[in-house]
Amino acid sequence: MMGRFLTVMTEKSASLRRIGSAIFEPKYGRTKLQSLSRTDSLDWILVIDKFHVDYKYKKDGASNVGASALQAFLSLRAVVHNVSCAVYEMDPREAMTREELDSQKGKDRDEEKESKQPFRWNLAERSIRKEREEELHFSLCRRADANQFLRIGFFQDQALAMRGNGNYLVASGKHWSRDSARLSHEEAEAISFYKPRVFPAPVGKDSELHQMIREGGANIEHKVKSLISQGASVTRSLALHTAVANSNRKVVLLLLRLDREGFDPNGTTPLMLATREAANLPEDDETEILDILLAAGADRSAQNLEGKTAYGLLLDWRGDYWAMEHLGRGKNMCFTVLKQQVSEEETAQKLLPPNGPSPADETGGVMEGFVHFDDWSSDGSTLPPSCAEYDSDPYDSDDW
Repeated sequence: MMGRFLTVMTEKSASLRRIGSAIFEPKYGRTKLQSLSRTDSLDWILVIDKFHVDYKYKKDGASNVGASALQAFLSLRAVVHNVSCAVYEMDPREAMTREELDSQKGKDRDEEKESKQPFRWNLAERSIRKEREEELHFSLCRRADANQFLRIGFFQDQALAMRGNGNYLVASGKHWSRDSARLSHEEAEAISFYKPRVFPAPVGKDSELHQMIREGGANIEHKVKSLISQGASVTRSLALHTAVANSNRKVVLLLLRLDREGFDPNGTTPLMLATREAANLPEDDETEILDILLAAGADRSAQNLEGKTAYGLLLDWRGDYWAMEHLGRGKNMCFTVLKQQVSEEETAQKLLPPNGPSPADETGGVMEGFVHFDDWSSDGSTLPPSCAEYDSDPYDSDDW
């Protein structure tokens, strides 16, 4: 019934009291699951990339067999292997409704029809219709597979979905162990999955402008002006974002008044991108672009899709860096203490929104994959043993 199972744990975090709450992907690195940050102390995360119930006699998936078997399996793993969280990776078509599947089927048939010669269409049409009907049936069964997870408490993680990773369903033992809260087949079938907005890639002159800024080169500002005069859009090409990401000061100054508060598909502003460079070690701060944007009046209160401002992102990124540095040296530095100390730095004070941090700035950024210290004081006065020896300044040179 189950396919391949992967335990998600790295060599560095093997000895921690709290691990998990993160999916590790070679291409994207560590992805945080904020929705699981308040679960019990974790030992293992289980990633399920295949799940199938035999629908030979249960074509609509309404039977309780799948949900019951899945619940029993996870409960057993929780006891035997101390699995506290699980992630199911859906096939993209599992997230489609029946209407969307029917619509997709029609589009596929139209495209296939256009590619066939007229005299061969009658024969090809019958073959294509049969293939598409089988594909639609398979897709409906796949959605029925996903429904089994939904029925026992799995849900779509919003933070992942907003980043474009909407094909993950997540749950902790608290979710799948509640028999009384199990959804019916009809309730699971009615759930619609969040689908992030699709932003088309730059094309034509917009694409040329985007690529030109990425590559840089001599007289770049004159070339950029020329392309804009020919109709290239600063907004569609994300030109200022690209210039900031590549630390191209001349282009930043050129485009500053055109798209200073623009958002990319992730809800990121140029100021937030500049903050990434400023999130290096204090002695290596690169804040020139950041200072230019702030001097021009960049909005410090702007929030990304997670509700974080540039200030909150700085705390997370620099805190992440320091926590990973400590972890790599065998120490589990208290992230709450690190974050507090980062907030007192000059760069953080520059980015502090006029009305103070957003709710996400203050509550987010807990290091998934690391020990949580919610019950300990942030000033270091009552730290647990793993933090006690590092309750001083994390930048103290004697520590390194």
